[in-house]
Amino acid sequence: MTQQEKPVPHIRNAPPQRVNFALSWLLGGISGVVGASCVYPLDMIKTRLQNQKTVIGTNTRMYNGIIDCFSKIVKNEGVIGLYRGLPAQWIGIIPEKATKLAMNAYMRKQFMYYNGDGDYYGLSIVQEGMAGPVAGLSHLIFTSPYELVKINLQLQGTREAHLKKNFRQVLSDIGFKGLFRGMDACACRDVLFSILYFGMYGTLKGRYISDSGFLPISSQLILGTVSGVFASSIATPFDTIKTRLQTVGGEEKYNNMFDCGKKIIQKEGPTALFKGVGPRILIISPLFGITLLVYEQLVKFFEKK
Repeated sequence: MTQQEKPVPHIRNAPPQRVNFALSWLLGGISGVVGASCVYPLDMIKTRLQNQKTVIGTNTRMYNGIIDCFSKIVKNEGVIGLYRGLPAQWIGIIPEKATKLAMNAYMRKQFMYYNGDGDYYGLSIVQEGMAGPVAGLSHLIFTSPYELVKINLQLQGTREAHLKKNFRQVLSDIGFKGLFRGMDACACRDVLFSILYFGMYGTLKGRYISDSGFLPISSQLILGTVSGVFASSIATPFDTIKTRLQTVGGEEKYNNMFDCGKKIIQKEGPTALFKGVGPRILIISPLFGITLLVYEQLVKFFEKK
């Protein structure tokens, strides 16, 4: 392709070159642990809010919003209750975020045109979005099982003391086949989220990064967070359905994700699909903002070595 044939403006939003896939995977895992640990209390609140059921026409519920949920968890379970299930989060977040970030970087590299002189030409929002589904599906085998275990550990605090179960007991109740319950809803959520998130983030970053490749850390964090607000809010219904499907021993039984969505709408109203959207936005936005910031800074460090 000649200089006259370049289809898009020149930018310096290039994928890593000296960092190979294996190192990219490792850096993604480290970044995921940092990001997830920072926002885990909000994840606990989101799970509790999404799992509580409110019948249409009644106001019977355990929690009345984010603040009330936070206060009751701390009062009844102590501060440590906000971190119930965090080890399971670590176990799952490492391969999940590692695979997602490494695969997204790999796919972006396949789409980017390289002219042989170290210059790259920016991806369109469609190309950025096309890299997202591959990243979203690539880690599903890790994401769905660990989230199922995490959710059921998080919900132990809502049960009577003699009914609470530890990590081993929860795993025993779930069983091996049960680990993949709700995977279809998890796939829909992650694919939709990845298309929107990586498409928006990559496009915004390509617009604001300088020709020398410089983008202030504060700008990186803001762009990652804003993209997270947009993507997480739209994908929330699938997240709510996934949470219901993955709750072991719940009051309601569902045949599949369509049956689950139908019953939620019939019994609780359409807005119930967006239960926990507030804390989900508060979780996912900074989670991906922090994770992507740490990842890109680590990649930048190793690129210079």
